[in-house]
Amino acid sequence: MKKGDVLDTGKEIIIGVLSGGVFLVSLLLLKLNIIVSLLMTAGIFTGLSLLFKTKKEENMTISLGEVDPVYLKDAIGKANKKISEIKSVSKAITGTEQLNHKIKKVITTAEAIVADFEQDPGDVKRARNFLNYYLDATIKILKSYHDIGKYVQLDQKSRETLLKVEKLLDQIGDAFEKQLNRLLENDVMNLDAEITLLEKTLKMEGWEE
Repeated sequence: MKKGDVLDTGKEIIIGVLSGGVFLVSLLLLKLNIIVSLLMTAGIFTGLSLLFKTKKEENMTISLGEVDPVYLKDAIGKANKKISEIKSVSKAITGTEQLNHKIKKVITTAEAIVADFEQDPGDVKRARNFLNYYLDATIKILKSYHDIGKYVQLDQKSRETLLKVEKLLDQIGDAFEKQLNRLLENDVMNLDAEITLLEKTLKMEGWEE
């Protein structure tokens, strides 16, 4: 569990203790009517909850603000443009079914990475090499493959170069998959933390079976 989750649980306990204390003081010491005591307790509870909630939302805003929306939009736009260029070049390449499958894997995984940016903007910073190098390198390699492969008669060296490119596409596809998995690991960790917090909250409030 993250440090923030522990703090949130602690705040909930504090709110509960303070509210309970107000109820006992108003009922036992001040000798107020039980209905009045409950109303006072409800007011204190609501006020403290709103106070802590506001502070939490402010912290969340600061966290999300770490990624400039303009930068995020620009990064996603450039990435999509590069992926479109990869698609365009791949359509011009006349290759085997195996080669087409390799290129399709690269494109599909690249699109999944960009989709992750929209769901988790912070991942943009963790994928700088993907944005600034790998997509450009993939475009360059495919263009070179197309330029060489369009000739009917190829010498031995040219054929060997094309084979190297085909093997390299496997490596690019695997690299993109590893990048995507690393980005998703962060989302999984956040989800696990949320589940743990929810389970503890349910247990504290007596809803656990």
